[in-house]
Amino acid sequence: MKFKLLFILFIFSSLKVSAQGLPCRASEENAKVYRNNPSALQEKMDFDMFSKRFALQQSKKSSKADGESYVIPVVFHIYGDVQSGQTVTYQKIVNHLAHLNDDFNGRNDDFNTVEPFFQDRRGTLGIEFKLAKIDPNGGCTNGVVFHPAKNGYGNGGGYDSQIAVDAWDNTKYMNVYIQNDLYNDGQLTNSGVAWYPSTSMTNNNTARVVYNGAYLYDNSSNKEFSAVLTHEFGHFLNLIHTFEGGCSGTDQVDDTPAEDGYHDLGCTPGTNCNGDKVNIENYMGYNGAQGCYKMYTQGQIDRMLAALQHPARVTLWQPQNLIDTGVNATGSSLLASATSFKEAVINDGSFDTSSTISLDGSKEFVMTSGTMVSDTHFTHNFPVGIIPVLTVNSNNQVTITLTGNAMNHDLNDNATGEISFLPAAFTGGTDDLTCNSLFFYLKYADPYGIFFVDMPDVVISSALTWEYFEIAMGDDPAFGGWRFDANELKIETYDKNLVCETGTRNISLLASNVAINAASNFTAPEAYPNQLDLRNAGYTDWDGKTGYVGFDYLIDGATCYGWFKVTVDANGDGYTISEYAYNTEPGATIYTGVTPKVGVVISPDIVYESDENDGSISTTSEISLSTNNATFTKDSGTFTLDTDYTVAGIPDGLTAVLTLQSNSTVVVSFEGKATSHLPANDADVVISFLDDAISGGVAILENPSKSINLKFEIPYGIYYVNNEDYIASASAAEPWDFFDLGIGDETEYGAWLFSPKNLKIETYGKRLVGDDGTRNITLLTEGSIIDSNSNFVAPGSYPNYLDLRTDTYTTWDDQTGYVGFEYTRRGRVCYGWMYVTVDADGEGFTVLGFAYNTKPNDPIAADQQLVTVLAPMNLVVEGDNNELSATITWENYASNATNLIVERSGADNVFTEIANLPSTETTYTDMGLLRDVIYQYRVIAQAFSDYSEYSNVVSITLTEASSSGLSSPIITDGGIYDVGFYANWGLVDDATEYDIEIKNDLGEWITVGSTSEYYYWIGKVESQIIYEFRVRAKNETEFSDWSYAIVNLDELTLVLSTQNYELDNTIFTMYPNPAVNLVKFSFKQNADEITLTIYNTNGVLIDRVKNASSYSVSHLAKGMYIIVVSDGQIFETKKLIVK
Repeated sequence: MKFKLLFILFIFSSLKVSAQGLPCRASEENAKVYRNNPSALQEKMDFDMFSKRFALQQSKKSSKADGESYVIPVVFHIYGDVQSGQTVTYQKIVNHLAHLNDDFNGRNDDFNTVEPFFQDRRGTLGIEFKLAKIDPNGGCTNGVVFHPAKNGYGNGGGYDSQIAVDAWDNTKYMNVYIQNDLYNDGQLTNSGVAWYPSTSMTNNNTARVVYNGAYLYDNSSNKEFSAVLTHEFGHFLNLIHTFEGGCSGTDQVDDTPAEDGYHDLGCTPGTNCNGDKVNIENYMGYNGAQGCYKMYTQGQIDRMLAALQHPARVTLWQPQNLIDTGVNATGSSLLASATSFKEAVINDGSFDTSSTISLDGSKEFVMTSGTMVSDTHFTHNFPVGIIPVLTVNSNNQVTITLTGNAMNHDLNDNATGEISFLPAAFTGGTDDLTCNSLFFYLKYADPYGIFFVDMPDVVISSALTWEYFEIAMGDDPAFGGWRFDANELKIETYDKNLVCETGTRNISLLASNVAINAASNFTAPEAYPNQLDLRNAGYTDWDGKTGYVGFDYLIDGATCYGWFKVTVDANGDGYTISEYAYNTEPGATIYTGVTPKVGVVISPDIVYESDENDGSISTTSEISLSTNNATFTKDSGTFTLDTDYTVAGIPDGLTAVLTLQSNSTVVVSFEGKATSHLPANDADVVISFLDDAISGGVAILENPSKSINLKFEIPYGIYYVNNEDYIASASAAEPWDFFDLGIGDETEYGAWLFSPKNLKIETYGKRLVGDDGTRNITLLTEGSIIDSNSNFVAPGSYPNYLDLRTDTYTTWDDQTGYVGFEYTRRGRVCYGWMYVTVDADGEGFTVLGFAYNTKPNDPIAADQQLVTVLAPMNLVVEGDNNELSATITWENYASNATNLIVERSGADNVFTEIANLPSTETTYTDMGLLRDVIYQYRVIAQAFSDYSEYSNVVSITLTEASSSGLSSPIITDGGIYDVGFYANWGLVDDATEYDIEIKNDLGEWITVGSTSEYYYWIGKVESQIIYEFRVRAKNETEFSDWSYAIVNLDELTLVLSTQNYELDNTIFTMYPNPAVNLVKFSFKQNADEITLTIYNTNGVLIDRVKNASSYSVSHLAKGMYIIVVSDGQIFETKKLIVK
C-alpha cells in the first residue's frame, strides 16, 4: 500500500474532543475497500435497498417479537499490553464488553435521561457480544489473545495479509483488534474504526473493528468517550454516521435527523442547518463522545437487525456456531496465559518461555504438585524434537514449558502444537469441562544474519516532498522520506528510533564502521511536527555529505538494528536514501558500511529513453562497490566485454559501455539507438561482473549481477481526459474526494473541503501554479502557458496545504478556470492543467477534466486539447482451423480512446469494419471464416471524432489440414494458350484421384473437376487473364495438402504460389487501401528484387514497375485493380481499391 503522510485525518482536528482524537474514519477506510473492489460497493448498495425494505416491514409489525435476541462470538486481539501508558488486560476487556452490551440493550444507567424530544425514538437491540470459549482449532480460549505490539490495522488497505494471518475465521468470530496507533502514522489519539458488512472482507478474513486500548472503559477518564467502541460495533452492524454527508446527506435511517458534520454542539441541545433538533446523544454521532452517549434510534435498530441477515454476519449467530465457539458453555474451562511460543534468541529451535494453564470453575486437577505424565494425564502433538513438560503448581494451575530443539526451525516451519488433557488429569474426569485441549502457536526465526539491500532510491526534493518506503524485515517496516519544508528535512519512522545527537532530535551523521547497538544514542520521535530531523536551520552537518543513519526495529517484539546510507544535497533542500542493511539477531551489533559480503549498488536502476524519443538513452547508471572498502581491479578507462563483464537483455541497436570513475565506481552508458523503442520494448539489462574486474574475484560480492531497466516512451502528445467529476462540497457525501490521474509516477490528488468555505487541493507534496508569495492556487485563464517558467508553489506541512479558496482568497468564487500542475513521467517533469469550477458561495468545487503533455519539459496552454490518439500496436493473429476462427491481439497506447474499431479484408482485399469495441479491449475473435481465403486485419483507435493511425496489418489463411501422409502433387507447366491452359502435375504414390479448384472473383475456391489423370484442362472464362488454381491428391480414405500455382494467359507463364513454400503467407503489404492519391508498399524481401504488375479486373495490363515503395493512383479510374508481386520465384496477388 502507498501511504500518504498526514492524510485527511486532520480534517477533524478542530473537534471538541481535546486529546481524545475521536474521529472514526469508517467512511474513508470503507471507501478504500470499495475503490479496490467495485463488487463490494455494488453489494453495499444492493444491501442498502434490502435494509430499507426490511425496516419498512419492521415498521408494519404491530409489535416486535418479545425475546428476540442474538449472540455474537467475539475474539479480542491485543497488540501490546501497554498502550499510551495504560495497561490492557483480560479483565478490562471483560468489563468494557459488559458496558457495551448494556448500551445495545438499553441497560446503560443514563438511558432514561435521553432528551424528552428523542425519548420515543429510543430503540434497543436484544444482542449480547460474548467472548469465545473455543478457538478455531477446537481448543480452549478466553476470547482474548495477546500479540506483540503492532499497529496499522485501521487502514483500509496495505495490512490485509497480516490481518488475515492473525484473524480467527470471520464466519464464526467477530474479530476486534486493540492497537494503540490505528493507522501507524504516529498518532496515538485515534479511537476506533470499523467496516460495514462485506462478503469479500469476510471471505478474506479482514472483517473487523479496530480500537485504541487507551480508551477502554477502565483506562479512560471520560466514560462516555469509551462508548466509542459501541459506535464502532454499530458500524460493524452497518450503521452509518448520523452526520454522513452533512445536512443534505443521509445515514440511510429515517428517524435520525440530519447533522451539519461540525460536531460543535457537544452535549448542549441544538438544531441543525434545517432548524431541526440534533440527536446529540446518538451513539453514531460525535457530539455524544463529549459526555452524553446514550441511545440508538428504532430506525437504527431495524438497520442493525437487517445487517444480521447479511451473508457476512448471518453465520455468526447461528445456533451451531454458538456451540462451536462455546459462548454459551457453562462448564469449567482451561485458560492459557500465553498461546504462542517464540523461538529462543539462541536460534537453535529451542524455547525458553512458558505458559501458565489455569482451570477455572469448580473443576480441579487431580495433582497439586509434581509433573504430569504424558499419555496418562495428557497427550500432545508438537513438532519433532519438542517435548512439553507440564509442572503442576496447584490443583487449578499448571505451567507448560517446551524442552528440546525442533528439528526444523526456519520461519516457514512455524507450526501449531496441541495438548489434550485426559480424564486422569482431573478429579471426576473430564465431565463438566467446556473443552480439554489447548493449542499453541510456535514461531521460529530464520538463521540470523546481516542482510544488505540495494533499495530503489528514495529521492526527496522540492518536487517530491514525501515518499513512503518499507524495509524488508520487521513487525513494522514502514519509513518515509520527508521534506518538511524548505531546507527542513526529516525521516518519518512511525515511532521507531534513530541514532541522534545527544539531547536533540537531530539525526547523527555516522561514518563508516560505526557500531550500532543498544549503547548508541537512540532517540524516539515526538508527535507531529516534532519528528526526527535530518536537517534544519540549526543543524546543517549533513549538507553536501553522504553518511549513515542508524535505526532500530522489532522482529516479533525483539529489538534489532540496521543502517541507511543517506546523501543530502549541498543546498540542504533534499536528500537520497540509496541502500540499507539490517541485522536479524535481536540485540546484536551492526557496523555501518560493513556487510558479510560486498554490497553492490546501482543508481539509478531505471533509465529512460532520451527526450528525442528516438530510441537513444542519454542518462547513465552508476554501479558502486559500496561496503567493506572493496575495489575494482582498475580505477580508470573502460571494462572489456566478456573479460571484465557480460551483458544480457540489451535491445538491438544499443551497446553498453562501462567506464570507471574510481576504483569502486563504474558508470554504465548506452550507445546507439534501440531499433524498437515503444513501452512494449522495455528491457531489463543485466550486467554481470567477472573475476578479472574485482579485486579478490566475484566470490566476495553479495551479488555480481545488477539489473538496469530501460524504459521507452510512447510518441509524445497532448491528451485531454473528461474524467468523472471529482467533488468536494458541503452537499457532497464526503468533504473529500481522492482521485488519481493515472498518467505518471505519482499523480494522486484530493479535492478537499477543509472547513466551511475553505477549499484545498491535496497534492501529496506536488506543486501547483500559485500566486507569488502565497499558497493560493492561481486561477489560470484560457491560453495561459504552463511550463518551467510558471510560478509553481509547493504545499507546506499540515494544515498549510495549497488553497483554492479561503476567507481572504475568493478569486475562484463562481469561476471556472484552470489549475496548472507538474508531474513526473518516467522520472521526467511534464506539465498539465485541471479544469475546475468553484461554487458561487465558495462552499465547494469540482474538477471537471484535465489535460497533459507527455513530452518532458514541453509547455502546455490552458484549454489546449490537441488530441493525439495513439495507434494500437503489435497486432498479431492466430487462427483455429477447426473452429474456422481467427483471434487477434494487440497493445493499447491511447489512454484517451473512447473505442476501438476492428477492420477485416477478405478475398476482395477491401477492409470493412467488423467490430466496435471498448477502448480497453486487447483481443477479438472473428468467427465463421472460410478456408483458403487470405484474411487481413487492422485496428484503429477512436477518441470521439479523432482517430489514430491504423495498427500494423496481419493476415491469415485457414486451410484444411492433410489427413494423411500423401505427398502434395508437384505442379508443372502442361501447356498455356490464349483460350485456356492445362493444369499439370506429377502423379503421387497411393493416390487414386486428384481434385482441382480455381479461385473466383470473390476470392473463393470453387471445384472445377476431379480426375485420375495427371492433367486437367481449364478453359478461359470470358476476358479473365490471370488464374490461380490448386490441386490435391486423394484416395478413398486420405487426401494431401493442396499445391498452388498462378497462370497468366497473356504472358503464357505459370508460377508456383507462395503457398507451396514454407514461408510467411504474405510477402508484401500495401496501404492505404482504399487509396485516393498514393498507395505505399512494404516488402519482406529486398525491394530491389520485386516487380509489381497492375491489372484491371478484366486482366488488362495497366502498369509494371520495379524497385517501387509507392505508386501514384491519381491517374487511375475509380474501381478495383489486381496487384501482382513477384521476386521471380514467388507470386502474390492482392486487390486494390481506388477511390
